[in-house]
Amino acid sequence: MIHKRLNVVENIPTLPEILTKVMTMVDDPDASAYDIANVISKDPSLVSTILKVVNSPFYGLSRKVSSVGQGVIFLGFRAIRNLVFSAQLLKTFGGPGRNRRFNRKALWKHAIATGAAAKQLALRVEADPETAFLTGLMHDLGCIVLDQYFPEEFGAVLDLLDEKEISLIEAECQIVGIDHAEIGRLICRKWNFPEAMADAIGNHHQPEKAVVDKLGTCVIHVADHIARTLGLDSGLGRSGNQLSPEALLLLDLEDPVPSEILEQALTEYERANIFVGLIT
Repeated sequence: MIHKRLNVVENIPTLPEILTKVMTMVDDPDASAYDIANVISKDPSLVSTILKVVNSPFYGLSRKVSSVGQGVIFLGFRAIRNLVFSAQLLKTFGGPGRNRRFNRKALWKHAIATGAAAKQLALRVEADPETAFLTGLMHDLGCIVLDQYFPEEFGAVLDLLDEKEISLIEAECQIVGIDHAEIGRLICRKWNFPEAMADAIGNHHQPEKAVVDKLGTCVIHVADHIARTLGLDSGLGRSGNQLSPEALLLLDLEDPVPSEILEQALTEYERANIFVGLIT
């Protein structure tokens, strides 16, 4: 079973040292903007990306930002984390899929839409919107990992989806013995992400099972549904679950999700697409 081979997620590349340091410093109360800028400055490509984003029409600043330190102060620690990590994520996993039937571009659109919806939902419940966006962006990363590192097995999953009326999770468990959500949890742990993010990604199809951050998990669960409702599906069969009543209750929402929230999510998705275009 792949689960054994993924026991330490040995095939997944480790994060670059600079990115690991940035991820750690973001949650360090003693770290300053100068400290983070000093680390980022060691990677010219990251410096270039940050200055490109900060000085783009996306932010519409009246004066040009000329240093990465100013960029860190303007964007904020968590937004900087999202920027540098998103750039690395798309660099590593943004290429075409190994299986021709797998539209990786469609999955990334779904991931961006989920992140955008999660950001809006997080603002409603006074959770951290930047962390919600990053978690949403990563929630289906396990699918890409299966395709990139285990293409034969993932191809068999796609075959099963074509042959039977079952969900992606059911197909993955039958062929692989582990589903993409659990693989995402393992990746988070390998990369030393907060356990709350690992919990949300691992349980985004079953938020009632979350034990670390139930609110954050419910945000990703509903955001995933919103992305599909907006027509931005992953292209990988049925999701395998309906909206969790517990998630709706916790987020004070109804089913179907009100059109106002869908419109907010769509607007945020359009903004997020511009952001992603700047870093790729």
